Amino acid sequence: MQVQSLHSERSPARVEEPRHRAMRFSGLRAAAPITSPSDVLPFCLSRLMASAMPSSRGTGYRTPKVWLGDHRGVTVARILVIDDHESIRQLLCTVLERAGHTVTEASDGRQGLALYRAQSVDLVITDLHMPELNGLDLILEFTRAFLHVKVIAISGAHDPELSLDRAKLLGARRTLQKPFGMDAFLKIVQYELEH
Repeated sequence: MQVQSLHSERSPARVEEPRHRAMRFSGLRAAAPITSPSDVLPFCLSRLMASAMPSSRGTGYRTPKVWLGDHRGVTVARILVIDDHESIRQLLCTVLERAGHTVTEASDGRQGLALYRAQSVDLVITDLHMPELNGLDLILEFTRAFLHVKVIAISGAHDPELSLDRAKLLGARRTLQKPFGMDAFLKIVQYELEH
């Protein structure tokens, strides 16, 4: 008795051709062949970096909205951002403006209080550790002078939990410890604007 092999009638071996140089990937053309899953990440990163380059129309930078998520149904509001660190202040302002809010910024507590007195806003976001008038004193001034002010306190201090607990006792509605994610930040802002 002879055992017949299942593979006796082999089809010719398939030779997979390399993918074409101009292969389409999610509506974009790849500059180099994508031959493995590990080739996808550098391709996506290169497209992301290219989208952050100056636009040809001279209208400024086209920054990708990768980390912003989906924010449909966002209540548009006037927001005051107070932080002595310019990079953090600019980041928060950019994120809030992209979400559709009108943002005013201040570099210290005294300037922020003066801006609020000149024109009230729907929400105040303040750092706790600043020169001139620190965030805790600022929150106390806000809650004394303005009955319905909404304040979100942020801190990246050595002992942020103690400072953030004090901020809540003085009238801050929400507190955030630095660093925090932008999606979580926008959800907290939206919640405070709606309630």
